Amino acid sequence: MVVSEQITKNLKQLRDTMKSIENGNLAAVPNINAEDEVGELSKSFINMMVRINNLMDDIKNHEKIKREIEFKALQASINPHFLYNTLNTIKYLADGQNIKNISEVTSSLITLLYTSICKESQYITVQEEVEHVKAYLNIQKYKYSNKFTASFEVEDEVLQYKVIKMILQPIVENALIHGIEPAEHPGIISIKIYREGDNIKFKVTDNGVGMTKEQVETLLEDNYYNKQSRFSGIGIKNVSERIKLFYGKQYGLQIFSELGLYTTVEIEIPILEKEGERDNAKGSYCRG
Repeated sequence: MVVSEQITKNLKQLRDTMKSIENGNLAAVPNINAEDEVGELSKSFINMMVRINNLMDDIKNHEKIKREIEFKALQASINPHFLYNTLNTIKYLADGQNIKNISEVTSSLITLLYTSICKESQYITVQEEVEHVKAYLNIQKYKYSNKFTASFEVEDEVLQYKVIKMILQPIVENALIHGIEPAEHPGIISIKIYREGDNIKFKVTDNGVGMTKEQVETLLEDNYYNKQSRFSGIGIKNVSERIKLFYGKQYGLQIFSELGLYTTVEIEIPILEKEGERDNAKGSYCRG
């Protein structure tokens, strides 16, 4: 009778805890210290509720982040078609009045926007990525009053291969902002793209202020260098993560730098099919 009463008592306590949880009190925990089957059942029940509470916390956090992202996207929402046509109008007016610098900057900005927000596909050709970078640098040369020069060495063979867009421009932007801008001497940015076996290599080198080993590690570990002054807000870490996401963890980027001398960023990705061979490539919703 004593044993039966003890078992019944523990079962009633476990039942009361379940009812309390059913009524919304997810923090309810049974106080059962028995070593029998009921005690084991109580431990399993407690572990299950801990996991459920952890999952619910994760869901709440994810929903909060999702709402924040949706709100930011709503704040930043501009009809790309309207913006694209407006810039074309400005370019037309500048051409009509023979204002070459405004026409050139506007044309470059159109190219930047077309690649970054108008093209729905995640993939573009190497040639389009190069044109995107050239447009960015063309705008920046007015800001920096020709403080830097840029050179491109791109193998013709790789121009029509597909790559994920916006992997080269953030690297060049980082070289300009954090390498060339703080330096007192004229800047040089060298961009090389070539095939190496079954991969494509991108190599961006600047003769700026360079970085220490600690600065390189910081650059790869967080988004410290993602400032609002950037064109896209995409930093080195983001580029590295996107490469690993699209191509696999064996791919990515490497940074080599000497303080006061240079910085080189190398990207290696596998070769994808050429232009026109990807069936699911989407077009643009800015033109036409």
